Amino acid sequence: MGKEVGLNDSFTQDIAALLESFSEKDTAGKQSLSQLLVSDPRAFGASAVAVLAKSQPSAGARYLVQLLMKGKLLPATLLDPRIAESREARTALQAVAANGTNLQPMLELALNKTLQDQSSAENSQRIMRLLELLAAIAPASFWNSFQLELMAHPDRMVRSKAALIIGRSSKNAAWIGRRFMDRDARVQASAVEALWSLEPGDSRALLLAASKSQFNRVAANAVLGLYRIAETKAVRMLLDMVRQREAPAFRISALWAIGETQDPRFLPFLMGQFKLSEGKIRLAVTRAMASIKRREKLNAEAGTMRFRVSHARVSQDGKRKCALVLSSQPAHDLSTLTPMDFALWEAGELIEQYEVKLSAAPAALAAGFVAPQFKSSEDLYGQAITLALNRCSAAKRADDEWRIDRHSNEPEKDAAEAPHEQSFLPYEDAIATPEVKMRHCFIAAPDILSKAIAAEVPPGRVAPDPLAAIQRQCEAIGKRSGKRHMFVFLHESSAAHLADRDHVASLKTLFTNERIVLHGFAPGLSSTCAAFRDICLSTPDGTFSDGPMDALPDALAETYSLLMNGCEISYQLPGGEPGTTTLKVSSSFGSGHVDIPWQSDSAV
Repeated sequence: MGKEVGLNDSFTQDIAALLESFSEKDTAGKQSLSQLLVSDPRAFGASAVAVLAKSQPSAGARYLVQLLMKGKLLPATLLDPRIAESREARTALQAVAANGTNLQPMLELALNKTLQDQSSAENSQRIMRLLELLAAIAPASFWNSFQLELMAHPDRMVRSKAALIIGRSSKNAAWIGRRFMDRDARVQASAVEALWSLEPGDSRALLLAASKSQFNRVAANAVLGLYRIAETKAVRMLLDMVRQREAPAFRISALWAIGETQDPRFLPFLMGQFKLSEGKIRLAVTRAMASIKRREKLNAEAGTMRFRVSHARVSQDGKRKCALVLSSQPAHDLSTLTPMDFALWEAGELIEQYEVKLSAAPAALAAGFVAPQFKSSEDLYGQAITLALNRCSAAKRADDEWRIDRHSNEPEKDAAEAPHEQSFLPYEDAIATPEVKMRHCFIAAPDILSKAIAAEVPPGRVAPDPLAAIQRQCEAIGKRSGKRHMFVFLHESSAAHLADRDHVASLKTLFTNERIVLHGFAPGLSSTCAAFRDICLSTPDGTFSDGPMDALPDALAETYSLLMNGCEISYQLPGGEPGTTTLKVSSSFGSGHVDIPWQSDSAV
């Protein structure tokens, strides 16, 4: 066996190398592949499948598929579990289809023939292999011809596999629900697992019904399905399956489901269970903890979640309601977070029932940026602004549009000498294309936006001072629909332009009339531009930051993400003063926590 594995490895390397350098006119490459096939067809077939599983569509991959088909190796190799494990075979089959060869008819004939053969363990294994392969390429309508025969098969393993694959493919909730009446619990459990692929509205009622099943695997699959569609009641249901069920099988299945959630909120509970359990139950606890800790580590490495609590009230009947805005570092659009990414503890006890309402992010966001134009690329403030814009643009949603206006950072006499004939354009001609001009110089495409951030603006298109740049930006942003936000970066040499009381009053009127939210950034200049700071903070949802220059990238990224990622959390406990409450968020975007500063309604 060791020799065969070594030979297969050598074949794999040779085939991969030949495909990498392959061309239609390369007769030597074609001959080399043919010679490898003739020398050992079995080893060649196994290695070819391994190469195809990792390949992209190409002339070499197409020729390799043709060679395997000509030698009648491909279907047999894909069907043999001793040659290719299931995942590799499915991936290779998808690559074969991507290269223009449809094996579905051949596999369909093979399935039809195998179903007619006498039932045996070997026959059942072949059927299940065929089901897995066909699931990778066959359309939902394919299964109409086989579902009755498959669901009547004498082998419950075949029926179980068919219930899962047909249910996933058809996404027919009524058909899946009828499988709940199958005499075998394994088939029922597979049907419940098939519900995971449906939309929540189609699966919720069936999952709730299945969660009451007398069979442990069915109930555990159902509650795990509820967890995956963000049904918060699933948290208590999973805990109750462990705490209240006396049957070890139910407890072990529930512990498996908890491990599948990979949710860190369960770790304190599991650590308590570890101390009380033994044997198979302790092993199930250990496996669940290991799975969760792996995910917890990955989430922590992904970044840091940050929170700004804007409202936290406790009513006299014990109802808690907290409103907050989230951001992440690195910055991300957090609109895909679900209620299951949130966990709460009050007075050290896990809150098992709660609600999370995620604020709908604005459909479109028009963001204008006003920044100084620096003569030297070595200017530290200029570098900080560039880094801040690049970092923030990585979190920009595809439909959000940005416009960047630059203003002179030189004394007024020099700025006055600059020509302004085309000052309504903020970019050089390579960026200010007709399409960009039609959008009032707002840019959504990441590649063009990165060029606008990096490119130096021609003198004639640099506004003479920040006030002129803001006015130009307001004129453009006023023509855009959706939410409007403006981000202004001030420099000590230009801050004086925004200190004049009349200028300040006109700006405030402008922002109010155009409904523009203003965000100011002035590193270390809070006292110098107090009037501008007041404008920022007086506009609804406006912000102002005078933090150090090296903190500017984080400050901009956090401010930008706060525009989209709001939520409201509520739950109820018996009366009395609220205890110390900690909110934790753990997700693929990062993890973090915050203590909620409750205020009683009676104290307001």
